[in-house]
Amino acid sequence: MSKDDDAHTRSFHERLGRIQGGAPNTSGTTYVGPGSAPKQTSWRLRRALLTALLDILMSPLGLIAGIAAVLGARVAALKLFGSDGLYPLELDPPVTFMGIELALALIIMILLMQLLGLRRGLRRTAVFIGFLGAIVAEQALVDLAPPALSDHYPSEMISDAIVDY
Repeated sequence: MSKDDDAHTRSFHERLGRIQGGAPNTSGTTYVGPGSAPKQTSWRLRRALLTALLDILMSPLGLIAGIAAVLGARVAALKLFGSDGLYPLELDPPVTFMGIELALALIIMILLMQLLGLRRGLRRTAVFIGFLGAIVAEQALVDLAPPALSDHYPSEMISDAIVDY
């Protein structure tokens, strides 16, 4: 037997001796014989319902945060690193610029999740759905309102949208 087994056995026998001597059971209430099961405390149910309600109410905010992260990163990347930005970068191939935008979007998304309390459960899932939805539907957004977004998006995207428009 190991030392852990000996310590466990000693502790069990000490507790058994206290119980047989009339001392209270140190592990809680003992139910003997047939009878109704102990009632589950209602605070657990209330807490579960409150958490579910908060998740449902906060999910639209999560969607908006995911969309805002992608669109905000696009605007920030163009204003900072675009050809006429504060720190212009000549990146070849242009896919590298998309990597910078994605990194900025992830940073913004993590900051929004921390600030808005969207770190767990359905809320976090909604943020990721909004994030991925904005990445997939960004060109559709540009197609919907090319003149409104011409200041914030590359001229190639706007010209493509106007040609299709």
